[in-house]
Amino acid sequence: MKYLETFNSYKSSEKIAYICNENSITYRELMLYSDRLAKYILQNFEIGNKDAIAVYGHKDFLMLVSFLACTKSGHPYCPMDISFTKNRVEDVLSITDSKFSIFTEDLTVDDKFNILDKKEILDIIYNEKYDDISNEGLYEIEPEDIVYIIFTSGSTGKPKGVQITYDNLNNYIDWIHNVVGNGKNKVYLNQAPFSFDLSVMDLYLSLYSESTLFAITKEDQQDFAKLYENLEKSGITNWVSTPSFADMCLSMKEFNSENIKNIEYFLFCGEVLTKKTAQRLNSRFPKAKVINTYGPTESTVCVTDILITDEVIEKYETLPLGDVKKGSRIEIRDEDKILDDGEIGEIVIIGDTVSSGYYKNPVQTEKAFFVTENNERAYRTGDLGFYKEGQLFFSNRKDFQVKLNGYRIELGDIESNLLNISGISSCCALPNYDSDNKVKSITAFVVSNEINGEKEYTKFLKEELQKYVPSYMVPKKFKFLDKLPMNNNGKVDRKELQKILEKR
Repeated sequence: MKYLETFNSYKSSEKIAYICNENSITYRELMLYSDRLAKYILQNFEIGNKDAIAVYGHKDFLMLVSFLACTKSGHPYCPMDISFTKNRVEDVLSITDSKFSIFTEDLTVDDKFNILDKKEILDIIYNEKYDDISNEGLYEIEPEDIVYIIFTSGSTGKPKGVQITYDNLNNYIDWIHNVVGNGKNKVYLNQAPFSFDLSVMDLYLSLYSESTLFAITKEDQQDFAKLYENLEKSGITNWVSTPSFADMCLSMKEFNSENIKNIEYFLFCGEVLTKKTAQRLNSRFPKAKVINTYGPTESTVCVTDILITDEVIEKYETLPLGDVKKGSRIEIRDEDKILDDGEIGEIVIIGDTVSSGYYKNPVQTEKAFFVTENNERAYRTGDLGFYKEGQLFFSNRKDFQVKLNGYRIELGDIESNLLNISGISSCCALPNYDSDNKVKSITAFVVSNEINGEKEYTKFLKEELQKYVPSYMVPKKFKFLDKLPMNNNGKVDRKELQKILEKR
């Protein structure tokens, strides 16, 4: 059954659909409120208009209401978290260029953008007049209609919007629902912001199975006492997060099955899951299943899964990425040549969850996506990997894109925005790796004529850069050079800079 059809069957349910802090919403309310907002949207857009609608906020239940209302009215939604800078928000608003955008949190943006704010949204969803409009007037979504667009970091300094179709989403849900045993009435953890595609896993798994989505705010995640309090009272059965968040929780000795009693599954995506993390989880939660997955935003969250048992940990040097879902396949390529077992090449994903491309960006779409001879969508991930004994393994990045704490970051994005700061003539951003080959931080090399003191200038750069990029993209350290080393091609010699990093 398709996602919306399934969700519609819960329209009378008084089950809690979503809870964050002390606020909650039932399935009946979620259905009613999203219907009302959808009708408002339809009244304010021309018939047939399918412009994307940006939705800004954090963990307010109005985010879910808005997502569903957009879908029911035939408009893709574009989630933006409060971690987005004003500049980044306005970039997205300019790209979507919709009649209006929805803001569930306060943010002052340029007057040229028309905003539907929280008060206006509440007025709409609590207004019974919309109940008199027949639900038959709601949009009948088609398989190739775009459901959501998630904006990721772009190499030019501007974000790229990944389009996910209704067909993509349904194919993903059909598969991932089976991975967690087709269970209903579960409690899913929502750790990631809705602007991060990892949240698609917990959001839609939860809604599809008439379960409860338990959200923890960014603020509470940064306070160990509040974080533990939330986890202890949550009743979470299905944990969805990045490995980094799990590592943070594992630093609390109370984080174990004696205190967090109901966890059945740990589901990970977004970055490398290390053997150390998996071992600690298996030890502290012996009855829970640890699932490793792999996939970029462009393939609808993930396309592989594997149960990480003690035997798997013992067998492999690094954890494998698992089996590829039905309806998809993965090839290891060197250009158009498919490589043999053990050979490292680019991971190419082919199948029914591959995105239809980047929103209003045909140039970048053509670079990254193609159609096979069998008319299948395919995506060049830029990830390097290999097959060994039938198992897929991740090796590294082909380009200058990294994942830090689950966030995908284009190093060129940081560099482009650093050059917006007065005085900087050239720069280069590089990742720092830990012993598990996991990115632990970013260092930026900078050439500037305005350095009066390295400590003071570093503080200035961090403050200035946060005007252009989210805080998680701001380099931890800055190194200052008279000039950047160049290679024979006249390009910045990143290998030489990497050597400098390793020496220090």
